[in-house]
Amino acid sequence: MGNIDINCEYRYAFKSTWRLRIAILCNIIMVFVSVAFLIRAINQNIEVFGLMLIFGIFLLFCFGAVFLTYGGLDLVVTNDGLSKLFFGKKIQSIKWQDIVLVRRFVVSDGIGKLIKKYNICTNCEKCNRIGFSGKVVFLEDIQDSEILINLINKNVEKYKIKVEICDSVLGQFITSDHL
Repeated sequence: MGNIDINCEYRYAFKSTWRLRIAILCNIIMVFVSVAFLIRAINQNIEVFGLMLIFGIFLLFCFGAVFLTYGGLDLVVTNDGLSKLFFGKKIQSIKWQDIVLVRRFVVSDGIGKLIKKYNICTNCEKCNRIGFSGKVVFLEDIQDSEILINLINKNVEKYKIKVEICDSVLGQFITSDHL
């Protein structure tokens, strides 16, 4: 693990690619189902409350599917920074020089298993809120995660990036010099 070349490009794919496929499928199904319900509601003169309920359920499922999709994108690490790829196309990129904070914390997967989640932030304020701008997010469910963490640690050391770790669901973040 000690002989990682930080001047090369490394691409990391997530082990559970089923998550990405299910999220895309859910998005497609929800769009068709919602359009069908909306057309039926308009044809039957359903009141505004019914339309809002249908639209709210649609947004809820789409919001969840977007997060599942975003979490399952490939991660590319280069000597310039980190990128997220969607079917081979770069959709997000952050330079190492712009990163101010790397956070590792634990989240529950909903069925009792704890998963390590990583936020790589360009702005500490953006790291605390939900959103895609200003941070790269990935889970520990990634191929060769040890190599990825070592590569991030080398760049954390090189660029003097702050690291915070929280190993319990509701615990406090502790500052560290590596992940």
